[in-house]
Amino acid sequence: MREDVTERCYLYRFFDAGGRLLYVGIARDLGSRFAAHRRHGEWWSCVVSGTIETYPSRAEAELAEALAIHSEHPLYNVSRPTEEKVGRLQEETAATPDAARLVAEVERLRALCSEQMIQLAKMRGHVDAAREAYRNMRAKHLQAETDRSTWARRYFELTDPRRVAARELLPQSPPGDWGEL
Repeated sequence: MREDVTERCYLYRFFDAGGRLLYVGIARDLGSRFAAHRRHGEWWSCVVSGTIETYPSRAEAELAEALAIHSEHPLYNVSRPTEEKVGRLQEETAATPDAARLVAEVERLRALCSEQMIQLAKMRGHVDAAREAYRNMRAKHLQAETDRSTWARRYFELTDPRRVAARELLPQSPPGDWGEL
């Protein structure tokens, strides 16, 4: 086996707007590999989506790439794997089936955790929105309570018999003037 068997590697696929497979490739460093495609791939401007799969070793990623190119026929992959290459890659990866299964399980759990974190963030956003709505309702309630108290005080001031008697002694307003409430 080669020395790089335990190093994680990525298999990526690029698709155009019609969903056609443009290119299949592998890389350890996706950023630099994608930059190389941007510089040299005449098909790069057609890419609208892609997928990325993680493999525990370069050998397993190479096997997955060879099988994908052989069965999916991407438009811009120049080299096509031979049957001998596929057989050699299958022999190399046969020693690590448990590692592939474990990495797949870890990736599945990582994706599940990411989805749960997104759901928690959404729930936290809903809780924050509910708190804000409660604060707004409370502020409106306090304002209404203040207004009610003000109107009640004015009503009692206007209907208090002592004040009514004192008002009767004051000069009356002309008929067109409503005065103050």
